[in-house]
Amino acid sequence: MLGIQTIVSRETNPLSPAVITVGAIHGGTVANIIPDQVQMLLTVRAFDPNVREHLLAAIKRQLDAEATAADAPAMPSIKIIGGTDAVYNDPELTAHITEVLGRDLGAGSVREMPAQMGSEDFSQYGRAGAKAVLLHIGAVDPAELASGRTLPGLHSPQWAPQLEPTLRSMVTAEVVVLTDLFTSPR
Repeated sequence: MLGIQTIVSRETNPLSPAVITVGAIHGGTVANIIPDQVQMLLTVRAFDPNVREHLLAAIKRQLDAEATAADAPAMPSIKIIGGTDAVYNDPELTAHITEVLGRDLGAGSVREMPAQMGSEDFSQYGRAGAKAVLLHIGAVDPAELASGRTLPGLHSPQWAPQLEPTLRSMVTAEVVVLTDLFTSPR
């Protein structure tokens, strides 16, 4: 299993981001009985679909090699379920929305974020041909931001933006963007 964690560092171009996360391992019920099966749940992410396919093939190769080395009675069963593609923000639309939000909400209220490896089903809009932009809207106590501490991400159980300012920001940003998009000639 440790070998899986080296696939990204040893087999991918560092300029083509990739992530393999072992999120859960389930096997057995007590310490002194070898289970007849173990389930390992992974998340595999990459911006490039070819890189993702390579990661999946490398995981299978390593798991098969481990099973062979252990003289396992069968090769591992691998099921790929519930995956989604990387979100792609249309550059032209992103620039326009950034400008509009900066103009109406104040330039200090809007920041472009670097590309992230989060998995979101929002990506399917872009895959279907729609020009799309995924916005992250939230409000954090300014003291938290000033602390320099890394804030928990969206899929973390510790993620807890301040409710009232976040809702206000979300509704305001939505109204500003939709008003612009519905009234601007395109």
